[in-house]
Amino acid sequence: MNYKVVLGTGPFPGIIDLFGVGGSFLEYRASLMAGKGFAVMALAYFMYDNLPKVVDILHLKYFEEAVNCLLWHPQVKGPGIGLLGTSKGAELCLSMPSFLKGITAAVIINGAMVNIAGTLYYKEESLLASGMNLERVRVRMTTTGRVSSMPERPPGACRPMGRKSPRSSATPKQGTTLNHLTSLDPRLPPLLF
Repeated sequence: MNYKVVLGTGPFPGIIDLFGVGGSFLEYRASLMAGKGFAVMALAYFMYDNLPKVVDILHLKYFEEAVNCLLWHPQVKGPGIGLLGTSKGAELCLSMPSFLKGITAAVIINGAMVNIAGTLYYKEESLLASGMNLERVRVRMTTTGRVSSMPERPPGACRPMGRKSPRSSATPKQGTTLNHLTSLDPRLPPLLF
């Protein structure tokens, strides 16, 4: 088989890639995007080298320097750059365009629409963390036997009762109808949705 690799000469659209609360950065994801014709900066903002170990306080000045660095790079096509964020990185991707110049796009993966963990600072402004009502969070056992926690849903938001699950390994036999408020194991508490 014959093949030919063609590399462009640029400039390329620029992207800053931000990971979530796992810390560090996703070098492989940045490499995959670079292979598709983007200039990508995988940016760690905590739990890496001399960066903070927790995200209780974040300063947007750090991210502003990254945006400017990417915008000034000769291989980056302007006039703006894009952001790609997962989890906490997604929250930052929503906050950054509100305060910083030069951002023209943001892709949010599994992120909250508010600042949840830690306070975000930019110059004289601060964005406090939004609280979570722990009284509404319940731990439940899923039908696959894994533990999950999530806020309780109002009764009208639940799936209709009587739904059949013909291929589920959690059902005793094929075609068993499950009631979403009961558990398969009588020793376990009822499932909360």
